[in-house]
Amino acid sequence: KEFMLTINCPVQERISLTLTSLASLPFGSGTGVIGVESGDGYAKNFAIKIYEKKSTYVSTAVSIGKASEFNVLNTVAKTYQAQIYIPSGIDRKTSLSAGSIVGAIQYTMVIL
Repeated sequence: KEFMLTINCPVQERISLTLTSLASLPFGSGTGVIGVESGDGYAKNFAIKIYEKKSTYVSTAVSIGKASEFNVLNTVAKTYQAQIYIPSGIDRKTSLSAGSIVGAIQYTMVIL
């Protein structure tokens, strides 16, 4: 799933942007990995990995909980992609279950 954050500033500003997972991370804090909802109706042993889309063919995993800084002159659009992720320690044949996979992130933006 692709989503975008668009930042508009009337004058040039230095911005800090931090993405944080709202659900706890059951598998540790791998780069770009956010937690998902659990309970009845939700799939088991999945997570979501967030990437920043740099170009048509290049995406890099986001460091969740770590600020990234950049300059904004008029408008900057950041494009992100969320993908279903199965951590390496999970047995794909026996440990996964069907259901919804729902995660949420919070972004915090600071003008420096």
